[in-house]
Amino acid sequence: MDFKETLTPNQQKVYEIVKDYLTKNPFFTINDLYRICKKQTKIPGTEIHSILTGFVYKNIIVDGSKLTKDTVLKSPIRREIYTFISKNPALNFTQILKQFNLGSYAARWHLEMLRKFGFIRQKKIKIYNVYFSTDFPANKETIIYSLRNRNALKIYLCLQYAPLNSNNIAQILNLNYSTIQYHIKDLLENELIIVYENNKFTANPDFTDFIKQYYDLTMSQELMQICDDFSAEKEKVIGQINLVFQTRIENKLETLADQLKSLQDNMFQQERLIQIIENFEHRLLVIETQMARFSEFFIKLKGKLKQTLQKSKSQ
Repeated sequence: MDFKETLTPNQQKVYEIVKDYLTKNPFFTINDLYRICKKQTKIPGTEIHSILTGFVYKNIIVDGSKLTKDTVLKSPIRREIYTFISKNPALNFTQILKQFNLGSYAARWHLEMLRKFGFIRQKKIKIYNVYFSTDFPANKETIIYSLRNRNALKIYLCLQYAPLNSNNIAQILNLNYSTIQYHIKDLLENELIIVYENNKFTANPDFTDFIKQYYDLTMSQELMQICDDFSAEKEKVIGQINLVFQTRIENKLETLADQLKSLQDNMFQQERLIQIIENFEHRLLVIETQMARFSEFFIKLKGKLKQTLQKSKSQ
């Protein structure tokens, strides 16, 4: 909605007078505008002063500029800058300047007019002053800023492709591990990525639709090929590891089978030995029983012989 549609009839009268005055007098004070409005209307002085104060507070008029809220974007280059910032939030001055055929001074002046009239805002994030349109959600400023770094965006794209750990990402992007860790920490703090499992990370799907408004999340053919090659190589290595593991298991099973057979042979031999011992024990027991009987027989025989001998002597 055009802000003029929100004005009361008296505010519209004052605004038209002010706009006409500013086309000829770019520098003004509230007293200057008050006098001219008082002279050209029958609006009470207190209301005129209140209206003018509100215009300044709402950035409808800005001291030192003949522009007004509804004329700021009539400049093609200023409108282009504003549109560019709206579509590409969180860019710094140098990044914006590269997009336009402007000198540094002119670019800063246009940005300042857009800021003063409330079309854009400036925010310092880390060491940079970056720009957003005023309707950009403030709670998502650092989220969008995080992906302005080319390496951070590549990491995010890789994690959309597949869950990866820091070492995997470093291999794919050919970057130092410390660089990967720095961006991973930042992306985690802004919840752009989440911990998956086994120290792996994946892109947070909750922000995908929002990010797509400002970034092209299509992977380049080159990066896609690198990820595909890495995935294929990883599967190959896993296959080789599985094959080695399987061979080792088979060898272990063969060794175990040999050991079991040897153990069975030993057990059979032990069982035979036990049987032989038990047979000897049985025989000894039989002999021992027989010896006890012989001993008893001899004792009785000895007794009878003694009795017979004594009878013989007595006769």
